[in-house]
Formats: sequence, C-alpha cells, structure tokens
Amino acid sequence: MIPTEYRAMMYYLLTMGYSVGYVLMSPISYFFRDWRWFLRFSGLIGILYIPYIWLIDETPRWLMVSGKSKSAQKILNKIAKLNKDQPADVKDFDIDIPIGVWKTMLRIGRQPILMCRFVICCYTWLIISIAYNTAALNNNNLSGNRFLNLFYAGIVEIASAFVYYALVSKLGRCLPYILSSIGLSIFMVGATFGANYGSTFVVILTMAGKLMVATAWAIIYVHTLEMFPTKTRQSILFCVVLCAKFGGMISPFLIHAGETGNKNPFIVTAALVLTTSFLCVLLPETSDVQLPQTVTEAKSMNGFWKGIAHKIRGLKENRSNNHPSKEQYNEVVQQRI
Repeated sequence: MIPTEYRAMMYYLLTMGYSVGYVLMSPISYFFRDWRWFLRFSGLIGILYIPYIWLIDETPRWLMVSGKSKSAQKILNKIAKLNKDQPADVKDFDIDIPIGVWKTMLRIGRQPILMCRFVICCYTWLIISIAYNTAALNNNNLSGNRFLNLFYAGIVEIASAFVYYALVSKLGRCLPYILSSIGLSIFMVGATFGANYGSTFVVILTMAGKLMVATAWAIIYVHTLEMFPTKTRQSILFCVVLCAKFGGMISPFLIHAGETGNKNPFIVTAALVLTTSFLCVLLPETSDVQLPQTVTEAKSMNGFWKGIAHKIRGLKENRSNNHPSKEQYNEVVQQRI
C-alpha cells in the first residue's frame, strides 16, 4: 500500500520508534535495578497497546485476501476521506494470496537466481544479527557508567535511523550496505585491539561500530523484502528472521569468549561481516523499483554491478530483454497492475 518513493521513509519512521524506545531503556533500567521489576514494568507497558485494537484499522489487502471485501471497502473509504481523495474500489485490486513456507522453498528452489539471493539474505541476516546482538550485550563490559553507555547506545540507534535514510535515499540499497558493513568490520577490529589506547577510545569505537551495524540491519531489512515476488515475501521474511534469531543465540557465547581475553571470535565475526559486503554485489539494486509481483519480474531485476556499469556508461536504453532498466521494469509491472 506504500508508494515506491516512500518505502525507505516508512521504515525510517518505524526505526525511529524503536530507537526512541532504546533510549528510554536507560532511565527505566536506572530506576528499576531489580531485573524482576524491570521485566514487570516492561510487560505492563503492553497495556498501552490494547486501545490499538479499536484505533488502528486492519490492512485492506489482508481483508481482501481473507474474503472480507466489505470491511476492506470501508477502510478504503476512510483512507480516501482522510486524504480528501476519491475512494478506491476493492474490485480494482489484483490480490496475490501468500503461499506457505514449503511452497515458497519449492518455488524459489526451481530458480537458481532467486535461490542464490535467498541464501545470501539468510547468511547476511545471521551474521548481522550476531554483530548487532554482540554490540548490544557488550555494553556492560565497557568501562564507565553502564547506564550512560546504554543511553549512548540509544542515541547511536537514533543516529543510525538518520544515516540509513540519508544513504538509501541518495545511494540506493547495495552501496550503503557495503559501506556500512566495511565500516563495521573496521570498528569491530579496532575496538578489539584498542584497549592499549584507553577505555574511552574503546567506547567510541564500539559506539561507532553499533552505528554501522544498526544502519546495515535497517538496509538489509528493506532490501530483502524488495527483491522477491509478492506471494513468497511473507515466507522469505520468516526464514531470514529465523536466521537472525539463531544469530542472537550465538552472540552470548562470543561475549563470554571475549571475557576470557580471547579476541579470535570478534576478529572472525568482523571477517564474516566483511564477506556479506562482497556477497551484496550479487544482489539486485531495488531503489526506486516497484516490488516484483511474479517470479519472472523478480528474476529480471538488475544486479548491483550491472546498475553501476549502466550509470558509468551513461546508458539509458538498449538493455537486453533479460536485464531491463529500472524504467522499463517499472513500466512492465505497472502494465500488469
């Protein structure tokens, strides 16, 4: 339901909400020193979301897929009234019903290009999750006041939302991710060997690394959902999030290994993060491109290097049929819609 040009902004706004919550964890944890009371307070906050049942409408597309066309039409009329526009008709929407995880795997498995993208995305989510959770859990091991360190980490999260939006708005998806992952690798290694230069230096490098990993996470989240067909998108998200959860399970072991003075896990993690930047060049650039509706449209999306070569040479047309330009691709998708 979100126009192509506003996809990056929408996720930026969602990220900002998470970042503000991260900042608020510092004063909350300061006043609730006992972990049991901290969890109780965090759980009770959920009561504030109960009114959302009546305040926030269901997604019109989900209602259409569920056979509730009348409810979907009421929401579309409400949207049109708020926007002072003509209401859309549910009959004008071409709804694709999502398929299950196993059917998604079978469909993706028959297409080598899409399967390669899927494996790269799963691997990237796993590694970035390890790096992100390691940075988050390592706050207590930093010198200084742990509540201030948590507050600094929250401020960095807010800064990462601005950095994410600024980069993807100007440079697309692939190049910002490559830059942020390379920066993350450098800062991780620097923080590992920076103890000789003082504790403050380590804190600065750690926060810089957190800025990079939060930015990389935001980019890959949006990028993943933009390169797969509509019917498979929901199941693809389930698979990559599952990989990220495994990454979160591995992170505490890295922290424990670091406490014993072993620096190898952090160096290996930095190296793995660096490999994701190399793999990213195999993924398509999806900035300003309409979401693919079919497998054929997803396969026709340009790779990162082809897009760079196109810009360097100044080619606007005369692409091969297998690799259309963004304008040609958007035109095909618009005709289908």
